[in-house]
Amino acid sequence: MESNKKLKKLLMKAGLSRSEAELYIFILNNEGASLKEFYNTHDISKASTYRAYESLRQKGLTIEKGKDWKINPEASSLDLFIKKLENKYRSERHLVRELKLLNQAKKINCSSGTNAFVENYYEEDAIAKYIELSEWDFDHLLVFGNWEDFNDKKSLVKSEKKFIKNRVKKGADCTLFLTKGGQHTNEIIDYDKYENRSTQMVESINKNPIWINTFDAQDFVYIWNKNDTNKLVGTLIKSKPVADFYKDFIYSHSH
Repeated sequence: MESNKKLKKLLMKAGLSRSEAELYIFILNNEGASLKEFYNTHDISKASTYRAYESLRQKGLTIEKGKDWKINPEASSLDLFIKKLENKYRSERHLVRELKLLNQAKKINCSSGTNAFVENYYEEDAIAKYIELSEWDFDHLLVFGNWEDFNDKKSLVKSEKKFIKNRVKKGADCTLFLTKGGQHTNEIIDYDKYENRSTQMVESINKNPIWINTFDAQDFVYIWNKNDTNKLVGTLIKSKPVADFYKDFIYSHSH
């Protein structure tokens, strides 16, 4: 049947061997048939058939039958297999994104000196790195972003207040350009009176939450965002051209 040919082609594209794809389709279409019937009617050996079955079992494409698996194998739906493919796709997409960042870091490294780099931090590590940055020596911090939407999953106001307190202890000041108002944003603005900081509300560049930190006399940029699974990602970049670009970018959106 044409549908079986198409299914075999798709299964093999998804990583199944020819014997695995043919065995799955055979079990699916021949209820009650044994594995012996399969290898007797296909150009596949008994040993290869058993290996193919074990592989299908690990991929979630067969239903556990105990001791009856040889004489009465049963195929499961493609639901679990498709879910695994989706997870693999997301993982590979994430890997591609990471490789692109590393590749970009290499380009930055070539153009901006041997000390240039790009580093990614996720969830709690991103928060910890952010707090660490507040303890650096700098006189002025330039910030642009949407603080409100970072707090739809869990509040980061406590972390931001700690960041501010650490910066105040260092005697640094800040210019903050916010793209969205709200309860959490107002909590941050309230800290203006505790530090030498000015805050302006500016037009948002997009609907996605983003938080950019640049430091005077430093070639660092720290960018917060959320990935496809709504997890926090912090990207630390050391590159003078990139840092200068983001400083200019922030000032260009401040009017």
